[in-house]
Amino acid sequence: MAFKARCGMSRNAQVLLSALPPIQVSRITARKSELYSTLVRCLRPYLKRVLETPERVEAAAEELVRDEKVLPLLYYVFQGAVLKLTEEDIKDLAEAFKSLGEKFKAAGADVEDALDMIVEHDVWKLRRIGGDFDEYAMMFYTFSTSYPGDAYRYAVILLSLCLLLLASSEAEASDRLKAVGGELSKLAEELETYTLTFMLMSEEREGGRMEAEAAATARTPRELREFLGIE
Repeated sequence: MAFKARCGMSRNAQVLLSALPPIQVSRITARKSELYSTLVRCLRPYLKRVLETPERVEAAAEELVRDEKVLPLLYYVFQGAVLKLTEEDIKDLAEAFKSLGEKFKAAGADVEDALDMIVEHDVWKLRRIGGDFDEYAMMFYTFSTSYPGDAYRYAVILLSLCLLLLASSEAEASDRLKAVGGELSKLAEELETYTLTFMLMSEEREGGRMEAEAAATARTPRELREFLGIE
């Protein structure tokens, strides 16, 4: 992973976006709030574009990271959701993804693996937030400031997945859902690499032994899983 950070995204924005939890949590814990409703309303133009051309979702996400009107709302909604988060909400998150998977399946799109990757990433992240928040925050601060290009790419992936997940809730036509599902699968596989990278970073911060040279050669989720000893 070696991406050049784009102009228009500050270092602070990279740090904040990298640390964001998933938008699905916001839907579970804050769906009736005025703040969440305002966010969805502001995201409407982005969602319309994603539904029309799912393959252009990353372009929409890159525009979103520079949207000074919507980005603060996004951050506040996430923060509000995390403050209310319970272990039951985390279980509800998995159920929400399961229901979404059924909708895709009915449309002839198999996104089960992609949704599992997203759930794994989100649940790990949320449990880290609920465990030792200082360690969690410092890990993402180190990641964002040491690897700004990767942090930018990670933020784009996160926002792209957020837009795709929200768009899929509104999509009805099978062809639209299939197109959205294709992008979900592609980006979820890339997200998994970040999940495993963060696991490595977390182990290192907790004092676990990490063979840096071996980790650096692990370029795929499979190789990282083998390195971490994860089935």
